[in-house]
Amino acid sequence: MEEYNLYYSVACIIVAVYVMVKGVIAAFAQRNDPEAASLFPPPAYGVVASILLTFGLGFLKLKLPWWGYRLIFPGTTMLFPAIIYLIGRRPSPK
Repeated sequence: MEEYNLYYSVACIIVAVYVMVKGVIAAFAQRNDPEAASLFPPPAYGVVASILLTFGLGFLKLKLPWWGYRLIFPGTTMLFPAIIYLIGRRPSPK
């Protein structure tokens, strides 16, 4: 089972990047078309990407300091949706 950890980790990280790119594309679509309706809000893609990234790094069993794992998930959970939100935010009318 030990040799499969690398495969699971790479798969999770690749899917995390895919979900993040999909969220950015959805945010651009939301910004360009004000009438665009989405079943899954674009910032939620960032949360899913963060969860997948955390699982992927967990499978690698990295030697991080005690605070390392405590920063990865909350940090990316706030950062990824914020990036997608800023991309998808519509400019204010002047």
